[in-house]
Parts: sequence; C-alpha cells; structure tokens
Amino acid sequence: MAQVISYNVSVPSSVKGGNPIVVGAGFTTIATLGLDVFLTPNIVRLIANVGITQTGDIGNVTLRVLRDGFPIYSSIQGVQDGAGAESNYNTVLQALDFNVPVGFHVYSLQATSDAGTTTLSPREFDGLAIQTNPS
Repeated sequence: MAQVISYNVSVPSSVKGGNPIVVGAGFTTIATLGLDVFLTPNIVRLIANVGITQTGDIGNVTLRVLRDGFPIYSSIQGVQDGAGAESNYNTVLQALDFNVPVGFHVYSLQATSDAGTTTLSPREFDGLAIQTNPS
C-alpha cells in the first residue's frame, strides 16, 4: 500500500483575472512549491491548472515543470485569437517524477508563448509525494 510522504499546493491565483502574469518569448515562472521527500522508492505527482487568455496570433503556450531548476516535463497548448476564434482556454497538466532523491525539492511551473501576448490566470499547482513500496 502506498504511503503519503509530502503534499504541497501553490495557488497564486484562483479566479480569472486575479494576479495575472503576462508571458511572451522566454520562460517565466508562474508557480512554485516545495516537497520534502524522505522515503524511497517514490513517485511525485504534479498537477497544474492554468487559465490562458490569448491576444495575438495563432500560436503555442509551452508549460514545463522543473525540479530543483532542471526541466523534467513539458507540454504544449495550441492557442488562437481572432474573429470567431476562442481566446480563453483552461489547460491541465499532469506530470510524474519517479524515484526522486531523498531531500527537499523545489518544483517550478514555467510558461512561454510564441504568439502575441498571453495572460495566465488562474494558476494552481500541486504536488503529492508517495512511497510506492513501503517495507
């Protein structure tokens, strides 16, 4: 049976338009959380919920997750704006980080956009570390 090791959540914005972050070219950190992982073997499950408002051309928003400053996961969400096109999106990202070394780890959620101005709000990011095979 799995055992919960650590849980944390970061909610810099829980409503559309609340504490928005504008992103463009280059990655911007949009949420951060820390987890104390003290047992192995383990899995860390990370879930992000990001609201996206696109004002500009058709393009992509890239979301990525970093552990201690190193990328471990990325995902691309296509976006568009214009006549008859939807400009508001909500995307959910789920990443698994297997066999994380024992210690305190900082997970960061970052975003970049290759088309026009993209505003991110709301933003939620949570992490759950579990021991997979307790002795």
